[in-house]
Amino acid sequence: PMEQLEAQWKKYVLDLDGGRYLGSRGRELTDEEAGPLSLGTGYSGVVIEEAVPEGVAAKGGIRAGDVLLRFDGKRFPRHDAMNRMRVWMQDVPQGRAVKVQVLRDGKEVECACRCDTPR
Repeated sequence: PMEQLEAQWKKYVLDLDGGRYLGSRGRELTDEEAGPLSLGTGYSGVVIEEAVPEGVAAKGGIRAGDVLLRFDGKRFPRHDAMNRMRVWMQDVPQGRAVKVQVLRDGKEVECACRCDTPR
């Protein structure tokens, strides 16, 4: 019957792994922004423009204006920071906390973000 098929389909879809999300909106530093930060040759950072309330980033202490410098100990490569962050997020097991170093007001701050799949 159609109702049974629909119920099975909904269960199947809800059980799919939707991926991991930091719950933020950001962008890679421009070369001009990265230069004065002394990140090292070939490295960059991610400027957090918005941390979604109740999202992984906000719960971990990340705020708008922070610059992500390291994700789980890994530095962001220049001109590929956003893609690398997406890939690294997907590699983190569900529910595991990762350390994220951010630059805030000129000081490095460590945040612990628990990687969850939104529902």
